[in-house]
Amino acid sequence: MQLDDAKIRAVGEIVRAHNAQKSQIIRILEDVQDVLGYIPPQAQQEIARQMGVDPDSIRDKVEFYSHFSSQPHGRYHIEVCLGTACKEKGADKLYKAFEDALGIHMGQRTPDGLFSLSMHRCKVKCHGAPVVVINGKRFEQVTPAQVETILRQCKQQAQQDPPAESEK
Repeated sequence: MQLDDAKIRAVGEIVRAHNAQKSQIIRILEDVQDVLGYIPPQAQQEIARQMGVDPDSIRDKVEFYSHFSSQPHGRYHIEVCLGTACKEKGADKLYKAFEDALGIHMGQRTPDGLFSLSMHRCKVKCHGAPVVVINGKRFEQVTPAQVETILRQCKQQAQQDPPAESEK
C-alpha cells in the first residue's frame, strides 16, 4: 500500500518535531506508528532520508522491537502477554488458541482485516495473568476456553459499529 502525500508529509513533520535527532529514533517511530497505525516501508524510507541514516537501521529497529509493526493491524488488534508470569499461567496455550481460532500467526492479519495478532513480553499486570489486550482494553485471567467468546463479542461489535475512515 502506497502512502499518500499527506501521510508522507506527516512523517516528515514528526521527524522535524524531534529535530531529526538520532537519539529520538524510538520516539519518532512511536509517533509515526501512532499517526499511521503502523510503520510501512515507505515511512521507514522517509524517516531514514530525513535523518540522513541508512534505511536498514530504521527497518532493523522496527523489526527488533515487538511493539512496532510494519504491517497494518486488524480492526481488533489482539496482544497476548507472553511474559514470565503470564507464561506460567498458560499464556502459550492461550496464544495458540487465538492462532487456531483466527487461522493466523504472530504479526499477521485475518484476510477480512478484522483481527491481527501479536505478543508482548509484559503488560505489567502480573496479578491478572494471563493478560490479553485488544485495542488497548485489558482482559485478565483469560483462558483458552474464553477465546471464542471474546472473538464473537468483537465480531458483534464490528457489525454494530461501522468502520472508521482509516479502516476502510
